[in-house]
Amino acid sequence: HTDEGYGGNYVDYAEDIYTGYYWYETADAEGFWDSAYAENKWGIANGYEDVVQYPFGYGLSYADFSWRLEEVSLPSGSSLDGNSEIRITVSVQNDTDSAFAGQDVVQLYYSAPYNDGGIEKPAVKLGAFAKTGVLEPGKSERLELTVSLRDMASYDCYDKNNNGFMGYEAEAGPYTLSLRTDVHTLADVTDADGEQAATFTYTLNSGVKYETDDVTGNKVGNLFTTFTNAESGASSVNVEESLSEESKAFSIDGKDSGQNIEYMTRENFEGSFPEASVQRSSTKEFHDLTYEQNTPRVNDGDVAPETSSSATSYTLNDMLITDESGKITGMLDYDDPKWDALVSQLSIGTIADLCGNGGLHTIEIAEIGKPACKDSDGPSGFNTTIFGSDKYGGYAASYPCEVLLASTWNWKMAYLMGRSVGGEAEAAKIDGWYGPACNLHRTPYGGRNFEYYSEDPHLSGVMCAYTVLGAKELGLYSYVKHFAVNETETTRAGGYTWLTEQALRENYLKPFEMAVKDGGTVGIMSAYNRIGSVRTSGSYNLLTSLLRDEWGFEGCVVSDYNNGDPILCPDEAIRAGNDLMMEVSGGRNMFGDRTSATAVLSLHRGAKNVLYCYVSAQYSMATSEGLDLSTLVETMVSTDVFPWWIIILAVVDAAAAAGAVVWFVLVFRSMRKGMKNKKAA
Repeated sequence: HTDEGYGGNYVDYAEDIYTGYYWYETADAEGFWDSAYAENKWGIANGYEDVVQYPFGYGLSYADFSWRLEEVSLPSGSSLDGNSEIRITVSVQNDTDSAFAGQDVVQLYYSAPYNDGGIEKPAVKLGAFAKTGVLEPGKSERLELTVSLRDMASYDCYDKNNNGFMGYEAEAGPYTLSLRTDVHTLADVTDADGEQAATFTYTLNSGVKYETDDVTGNKVGNLFTTFTNAESGASSVNVEESLSEESKAFSIDGKDSGQNIEYMTRENFEGSFPEASVQRSSTKEFHDLTYEQNTPRVNDGDVAPETSSSATSYTLNDMLITDESGKITGMLDYDDPKWDALVSQLSIGTIADLCGNGGLHTIEIAEIGKPACKDSDGPSGFNTTIFGSDKYGGYAASYPCEVLLASTWNWKMAYLMGRSVGGEAEAAKIDGWYGPACNLHRTPYGGRNFEYYSEDPHLSGVMCAYTVLGAKELGLYSYVKHFAVNETETTRAGGYTWLTEQALRENYLKPFEMAVKDGGTVGIMSAYNRIGSVRTSGSYNLLTSLLRDEWGFEGCVVSDYNNGDPILCPDEAIRAGNDLMMEVSGGRNMFGDRTSATAVLSLHRGAKNVLYCYVSAQYSMATSEGLDLSTLVETMVSTDVFPWWIIILAVVDAAAAAGAVVWFVLVFRSMRKGMKNKKAA
C-alpha cells in the first residue's frame, strides 16, 4: 500500500506466522474451512478439499514405494527434555512391477502444543526430510531423519504464556512427530510387526527456555520489539542503535508507531482474518523520524584505528597458513589481530574506495595483494547481461529456477548446482555471486518468487545452505539475498515492512540463519525495504546484533543496488554493518564522513569484512575436498528407464514438418494460379 501524505510505501504481514501451508493446515485443524464464515465469504462447501488440491510436499512417481520403520532413537510415549533429539530411520523400497526406477521423499513433520491465546503455532511444521537415490524395482534404501526439541521451539516475542520470558521456548505438553507423503497425508508406514507406525507422540513435562544461541552461545532475545507484559513484568526494549540523532526505530510490529495493525491469531481466525486495508496517512513527525536521511551519529566513545600505518607489511597471503611446501592448510581466525593490522596499512581514502565502490566488483589494492574482483548477479546462474562479454565470451548457463530446484527436495542437487556455478566462476574469473536468494513465497504474487525456493523456511534453508556450500568449495563467495523480509517487488523501494518478531524469526529469517550456520556463507546482501521503520541496510540490530553477534556470521554484507534515497544512506549503512555499497562509481565520495572516529572505525571494520570474505572463499577452494560427486550423480541419475517421451516428440515434429510441406505446396500453387489470372487480365 502507499501512504497518503507522509511515509511512503508499506506492507503489513497481518497474517503473522500463518503463511503457506502454515495457514491452510492450521485453518483446517481449527475447523475454519467448514465454517459458515468460509462458506459465506468464498463459497466453500466441501471444507479443505475445496481450498487445497495439492498440499505442500505433494508429488507423483511412475514407481510405487513402500515404507518400513526400522528404528526410532526415542520410543513413542517417552518424555522429552531440553536436549532431546529424535532420530527416525525409514527403509524405502521400490515395489513397482514395471521397469520404472524412481526416487521417493520421506517427510517428517511435527506438531507442538498450542493453547488458545498463547504463543502462535501452526498445526504442523516440516522438521526434516530425506530423499532416496534412484531405486531400481525391488531395491531399497534406509533414510535417517532427525529433529530435536530445540528445533520445535517457538519464539515468544510478547510473553504470551506469562512466564516472564521472551525468546525461544518449548512449552510443556504433547509433541507429535508424523511421517507423511505431503503435509496433509500420513504415510503408510509399518514396523517390523506389520503395525502402522507413522505417528510418534512425546511429552514435555515442564517448559524449556533456550536463552542462548546454539552455535555462538550468545544471548537471544527481542531485538526488534518494544513490549512490556504488565502481568509478568517481562520487558524488552528495542536496542536498535539509531544512526541519526533525530531518527527513531519503532517496534517492528508498528504497535508504537500509530500504524494500528491487527495481526491474525489462531485463537480466533474468523474474528482476526485480515481485510484489505485502506490507505493510511502517517504524521509528519513519523515521516521525519524514520524516512529522511539525517546526519549519522558520532559516538563519543569510539576510538579510530590506525590508517596508513607502516608498522607492518602484510598481504592477503599472510592471512593464510601454509606448510613447508607452500600448501595452504589453514586460515587466520576472524578475530586474529593481523586482520586489523592488514587494514591499518591502508589509507582512509583506499578503505573508503573499497567499501564504497562495490557494484558487481571490488577494487584492486596492489599493496596488500588484493586483485580486482568481479561479482555477477543471478540466483539461477550468472546473468549474462550483467556478466558482460569481457570474460569467457559473456556466456553462462541458465539453471532451472529455485522453485524447481526446491521442488526436487534434493539437497544433493542443490549442492551440485552450487558446484557447477562455482566451476563456471573459476573458468570465467568471477569471484562473487549475487545469489542464491532465500526469501519466502509469502503470496503467489511475489515479483521474484522464481528467485526464491519455497513457502517453507526449513526446505528453503536446506537448499540454500547446500548451494552456498557447493559454490564456496570452488572459491565462489555467495551474497545470499535479500536480507530481509523482501517478499514483494511493488513496495520494496524503501517501503515499511511491519510484522511480528515471531514471524520474522521463525519464518523469514530462518533460511538465512541456515545459510550462515549450515552453509557457511561469507556473504549476505541487504534488501531495499525497511524492517519495520528502519532501512535493512541501516539496521544495526539486523546486520550486527543478530547476524554477527547472535548467529556468528563472519564476512561481508553488500547493499542491494544503490538508487539513493530512500534505499541507502552509506554513512548509516557502514555504521550498521553494511560493509560494501553496490555502487559502480561510488568510492570514497559515497561517504559524507571519513574523519570522525566513528566513521573511521566503521569503514575499517567494513574493509576487513570485504577482505575476509574474499580470502575465506579462496581458502575453501584450496582446502576443501568436497563431497563425493560421482556417488551423488549415481544416486540421482538413472539411464535404465526408456525415455518414451522422445517418441512422442519425434511424432509431433514429423507431423509439424509434414504440415509445413503441405502448407508450402498449397501456397506455391495459389501464387502460380494468381500469376496466371493476372496475365490473362
